[in-house]
Amino acid sequence: MFTADEVWKALPGKKEESVHVAGFEDLEESFVAKVPTEAWMRLMQLREEAAVILEEARRNKIIGSSLEGAIALTPSSALESDRAATGTVGSGLADLLIVSEVFDEAASSGTEWRDSQAYPGLRLAFRKARGRRCDRCWKVTPEAEIRGLCDRCRSVVEGVAA
Repeated sequence: MFTADEVWKALPGKKEESVHVAGFEDLEESFVAKVPTEAWMRLMQLREEAAVILEEARRNKIIGSSLEGAIALTPSSALESDRAATGTVGSGLADLLIVSEVFDEAASSGTEWRDSQAYPGLRLAFRKARGRRCDRCWKVTPEAEIRGLCDRCRSVVEGVAA
């Protein structure tokens, strides 16, 4: 068993003699200073806009759950900037919107596009997610195999089994 001082001494780098006399940043100050509040507010407004579209698809019996859906977005530099600031790059935006996929697409006629209030110039539309449902996370993905797992879940399950 290690004491806090033993662990402290084992840490690399220059530091105080004891963890008990070391100074630390106030968590509240350091956390608040780094949270991109305005970016999160815009992303949450975009989430509400996507939820309206998903609810219409649910009401029209196109999907049963939001994870059966995907959201198409027209390109937006403001959205990409907010995604970078909040860590919602990659699948992070799909997770935030509670859909299986989010992708960029040029606005085309014949599709019901909605203008975003959160990001002026951005348009969004509903798409049915491509693929089959993963038995573990329930996301609909093209790579879900016959055994029913998407790539992400398969790597997690294999990591646990190893």
